[in-house]
Amino acid sequence: MSLSVARKTSVPLLRLLLLISFAPMAQASGQGGVIHFSGQIVEPPCEINHVQQHIAMSCDNEGHTQTRNYSTQELQKAPQHFKQIAAVNLRYLDEKKKLAVINIDYR
Repeated sequence: MSLSVARKTSVPLLRLLLLISFAPMAQASGQGGVIHFSGQIVEPPCEINHVQQHIAMSCDNEGHTQTRNYSTQELQKAPQHFKQIAAVNLRYLDEKKKLAVINIDYR
């Protein structure tokens, strides 16, 4: 078989393979539908109360409110049970550590 005959037979074969591979995509794009979501997707944020060097956090977790008290030092270490709910970052604004900003990133 010569090279030109092999090229002539491979080009139509390649076209056929391309046509077959794109046919399911063309058919799938013609079908449509609607997806509906309902219910509560996220839980409300934690409620935080601060008294001097202690912080009380009340968080909803799977329908139950859990309240825990932390010192500011404990909060910086982020206890294991709290890591499941959120990541906490405490940053002091002054050298006397009287003013601080607490960032809570919920998971």
